Amino acid sequence: MVRLVDDVIVSLDGPRDVHDAIRRVPHAFDRLAGGVRALRTAAPSFPVSARSTVQRANARHLRETVAAAREMGLDGISFLAADVSPGAFGRGDSWPQGEGDSVAVGPEDLPFLAAELDALERDCAAELESGFIVEPVVRLRARILGHFTAHAGRGEFAPITCNAPWVSAVIEADGTVRPCFFHPPLGNVRTEGSLEAVLNSPSAISWRNSLDVGTNPVCKRCVCNLNLREGELDEAPARRGPRARRRQEEGAS
Repeated sequence: MVRLVDDVIVSLDGPRDVHDAIRRVPHAFDRLAGGVRALRTAAPSFPVSARSTVQRANARHLRETVAAAREMGLDGISFLAADVSPGAFGRGDSWPQGEGDSVAVGPEDLPFLAAELDALERDCAAELESGFIVEPVVRLRARILGHFTAHAGRGEFAPITCNAPWVSAVIEADGTVRPCFFHPPLGNVRTEGSLEAVLNSPSAISWRNSLDVGTNPVCKRCVCNLNLREGELDEAPARRGPRARRRQEEGAS
């Protein structure tokens, strides 16, 4: 597998007990760690990092999550807010009514999240400075604490700069192509013949031409925006390292 991809990003929901509880899978943390060890055995220098989705169940455990990433021998970790809109990430209508609000960091939990971010800045200064934690704390406050504050109706969602629909695409297991993880599908590679055919179809071009990320309601609530700059498209993210990935993501804030 390592010959076919540039890097691997695993989902890490917290320290062992928190991760297992969120995943609802016995020994999920240990299985994940085992997979990372297998990758390391196959290719010791292959880039493997973690993405942690912050939600109600792990919002008080960010520092422990960083420690868990260290324990697994990962190259770094990034954080983003949980997207709780029904259609994102191919979720469709699979979430029952009210499930999103049970996952979101609620108004009563916002002070604890703020305190944990303060503690992360204090106790994980070395990881922040080295880029092991990809995002600076100021971005985490804006894009995670700020996002859930707005979700609770106590503020506005932070403005974003994003060019994901113009520089990338998401291909789902059934061949469905989305412009990003959140917007509706543009087509399907299995029925339309190729990714190029989907992305360059008249309907896809028209959709991109009409998209304004500053006003679109899906974009305004986005938790995972992208802003690739000129010259970065030809570089593999894994080869750029944590600091370069940080600069790329800061361009979207």
